[in-house]
Amino acid sequence: MNASCEKYSAEKQLCGIKSVHSRCSAISFVAVIITAAALHVQGAEVLHTQMTTATLITNLVDRSRDDIRVVSEGLPRNVYYMAGWNLTNIATTACHWNVGAYTGFAPANYALDSDRSQVACGPAPFVRSAMQAENFAWGGYMRHWEVPSDGWLQPSLRYAYAFSMATEPKPFTNSSTAKLAFEFNAAVPLYDDYGKAEGSRAIGFGQAVVILIDRKAGVTPQAMHFLLMYFDKRGFSERVCEIGSGEMSVFSYLGSGTKYCTRLGTSDSKTTTWPTLQSFGVTISRAQLLLAINDMNAYLTAHPTNGHRQYSTNPNDYYLSAVNVGIEASLDPNKDGSKYPFSMSYKGIWLSASTIY
Repeated sequence: MNASCEKYSAEKQLCGIKSVHSRCSAISFVAVIITAAALHVQGAEVLHTQMTTATLITNLVDRSRDDIRVVSEGLPRNVYYMAGWNLTNIATTACHWNVGAYTGFAPANYALDSDRSQVACGPAPFVRSAMQAENFAWGGYMRHWEVPSDGWLQPSLRYAYAFSMATEPKPFTNSSTAKLAFEFNAAVPLYDDYGKAEGSRAIGFGQAVVILIDRKAGVTPQAMHFLLMYFDKRGFSERVCEIGSGEMSVFSYLGSGTKYCTRLGTSDSKTTTWPTLQSFGVTISRAQLLLAINDMNAYLTAHPTNGHRQYSTNPNDYYLSAVNVGIEASLDPNKDGSKYPFSMSYKGIWLSASTIY
C-alpha cells in the first residue's frame, strides 16, 4: 500500500527491548515469555497479541492478505509471522548468503542454506530479497530490480499478528475511554534508490498497519485500514481514501497534533534511515476512530461508485483483525512508465496491540 491516494495498492538479542510504556529494560527470551503473560491484564491494560512459546515466529509466508476479502491463502492466525508480497516466491528457498549484513540482525541458530524457519529468499546464486525470524525478532531485506510501473502489486515485507475471527478483540468496548494501543520496535538501516532522480525512481517507505473490521449486524463486514507511516523520505500527512487494492485506508503518522491517532512516547516518524532499534507507538481513541469514520463516510459519499457501504458510527461494532509492521516500494508518483531497481531493509523485536482505558 503506497503512501499516496492514487490508484495503486498500495537483534539477535532480545536484551535491550523496551516498550513505549517502559515495561522492561533488559530481558532475555525467557523473560519475554514471562513478562508478556503477566501483561495480559495489567491494571488498565488488556493485551491482545500474545507472546508465548506457542506464538513464536515459525511462519514465513510467500503471499497472504490481512483482510476479510481473501481468507483462503494460508494466512497464519493467532501467531506472529513474517510475510513477503510480490518478491518471487520469497518463502520457498533456504538462504545461501549473509542477510544480516544488510539488516543488522543475525539469528543465533541460523545454519546457512538449511534453516528455512529463520531465513528464506529467492533462488541462488544472486543476493535477493530475504526474510529472517527468530523467537519474536525479525529482519527483512527487499531487493527489487523491477518495481512495477503500474498496478498496485508493489513489493513488500511485513511482520504481523492476525487474529482468527473467533478471537478478534473488540478494542473499543471496555469503557467510554477505551483506546487501542499499538507498539513496536524497529530500525531501517538501509535504503538505496540507486541514485535515480526524482520522477525516475522507486520509493520505499515503512508502514505500521492496524486493520479493523466493521461487523455491524445485518450488513456485510468491511475492513478499515489505519496506515501509520513510520518512515518516508518524502514526509507525512493525514488523509482518508480508497487505495488501488480496494482497501479503505486512513493515513496518519507518529508525531504531535495528529488527527487520527496519538503518539505514545517521544519517537516521531522518520525521513532518514537509522541503524539501531527504536520504540514507536500510537493510540487510537474512540473519538479518533469516529473522526476517521466520519471522514471516510464523507469520502464514500463523494465517491459513490467504489462499492463500499457507509461505515458504522458505533465504535463497539469494530473488531481488531490484524496488526503488522512492514516496508514497501512503489514508483515515484511522477513515474515515466519505466521500471527501476530498489533495495531497503528493516528489523525489529517487538510488536503488540492492547486496549488501555
